[in-house]
Amino acid sequence: MKWIITLEAAEADIDRLVHASIPGIDPADGEPRRLLLTHYQPDGATPEEEPHIVQDEVEALVNRLNGVGRVRWSRVFEGVSIHSWHTVADDGEITERIFLDAATGHLPPKEFADLVESLGYERPPLPDGLDHIDGLDLDAALETTEMNPAAGRVVQLIDLMLKDEEFNWSAAYAALETIEHELREQGVDGRKLGWWTRGERSDFRATANSPEALGVRARHGRPTGLSEARMSSHDANWFVRRVAALWLSSSYGRDVSGKSVAS
Repeated sequence: MKWIITLEAAEADIDRLVHASIPGIDPADGEPRRLLLTHYQPDGATPEEEPHIVQDEVEALVNRLNGVGRVRWSRVFEGVSIHSWHTVADDGEITERIFLDAATGHLPPKEFADLVESLGYERPPLPDGLDHIDGLDLDAALETTEMNPAAGRVVQLIDLMLKDEEFNWSAAYAALETIEHELREQGVDGRKLGWWTRGERSDFRATANSPEALGVRARHGRPTGLSEARMSSHDANWFVRRVAALWLSSSYGRDVSGKSVAS
């Protein structure tokens, strides 16, 4: 099986990459803002494994390509992104491939679950803490972030955490640390409040700190010995937002005195 991935970029960046003569990357005829990346079926991969392996390998290649491009051309190089995926079978039949997690990742959870179910797949479970997040009073939260600088910092960090397609683990950790610090100043333990468990806090920390598991997205550069992530970016997203929603909705988030407050 051969994979043809269409990459999209500014025309000037396409010209730069074409002139660099990178094996496996070719210009797309008649489309000056696109390149074609050829990728072959991984050795030993089963039909079920192949799409996921190819997706990981191609996304890693694009990240490296953008990194090297920035080294070569700095900010002049805006970078490439993946536009579409196609497979070419041995008989020449071309099939468009869609990855549900990338194509529908920005749907609200219930709508996403409805879509997956309508496509004939098992309905995915809803994220833990969805009710707390859906129940966040935006008007009250805005007032809290105006009155409490720490709350304003937390929401800005969560914005940074999700600003790009790639989850920002450093911003996520800083948001959680800010909430933990504010709670400690008030003599409160978030775990005892039931806002998180010891296990998920440990998994979040271990993953966020591991350059082996996260590469350049890790908070630290020192190897930790953790070769595989103990928490996915999807789960970390919901974990941090759940804690933030609980905090912003509580008297603890609204208190700015640094003194203990009643629960």
